[in-house]
Amino acid sequence: MTIWILVILCLGLGAAGGRLWGAIRVAIGTLGVLIAYVATPPLAAMVRSQSVTFFDTPATLLIIPALLVFFPLVIVFYSIGQAVHIKAYLYYKYKVIDEKRVLWERMNSNLGLALGVVNGVLWLGIVLAFIYSVGYPIMLCQPASTAPAMYKAMAS
Repeated sequence: MTIWILVILCLGLGAAGGRLWGAIRVAIGTLGVLIAYVATPPLAAMVRSQSVTFFDTPATLLIIPALLVFFPLVIVFYSIGQAVHIKAYLYYKYKVIDEKRVLWERMNSNLGLALGVVNGVLWLGIVLAFIYSVGYPIMLCQPASTAPAMYKAMAS
């Protein structure tokens, strides 16, 4: 049941964000999520080799370098999408007649909705992969009654 709530939340937020942000920002952001997802493992391995002395446990040595690589890449692509969106917005606001601007805004928001759903599916896959990779070892060894609540929730 919790996974279905997560699915609805990711898809709903992706669709709403896509409708609000528009097609340009969401398309470049989706491309950024894909590139970051593919580029994170090799880049995280390089960061991991440099940061062995900073992290105490093997779990943090696996998770933190991947996060330190993934999120800056995604932020860079979303920033590029914002810059391109501003260029297109200013063009349609000042250099095109109002009828074409209104058509552009409607097409941008509707296409953004569709691309937002794709973006939501990508983020859902990333979140579910993380939940699976963390939850699988926990399922192999059931937590004791004195375990923290987070471990008990993931094991159930």
